[in-house]
Amino acid sequence: MSKSSCAVVREHRVRTNPPRTVTGRTSYFRVKDPKLFEQWLSSLPWQEVKVLTREDTQHGPLLAFGYRSECMEDSRSERGTPVRNLVAELANHLMRGWVAVWREVSIAGSFDLSGFAIAINAEGRVHMVDLELIYQSVDSLGHHLSPAED
Repeated sequence: MSKSSCAVVREHRVRTNPPRTVTGRTSYFRVKDPKLFEQWLSSLPWQEVKVLTREDTQHGPLLAFGYRSECMEDSRSERGTPVRNLVAELANHLMRGWVAVWREVSIAGSFDLSGFAIAINAEGRVHMVDLELIYQSVDSLGHHLSPAED
């Protein structure tokens, strides 16, 4: 199959794929202004967002959030950058010295899984792990690999 044929097949598959069910959750962290943080959460593009709170004896109230939604993509664009730059928006709410870990998994149809984890600090520094990266790290294990996709 030529490259252009693959592109047509891929484009067709994207159009016919069912919506993705997306579920995400963050770790607990301190924020600069809890009210502004909760207002920001209410602006997020997901159908169900829940604020999670926990009292820490050393640091006071810690916040996190979880979400669930039906959508056509995960919370990142195809280039791996967040839609609306949600990671940068989250960084703006973090108290200096705190790191938030954000994990998301999504499923389309019966078995099309994707996911990522992002660690972000208040200065906007990011570390990201994408589940698809496993395919780049298997060379030392063997020569034959078939991706887990249809």
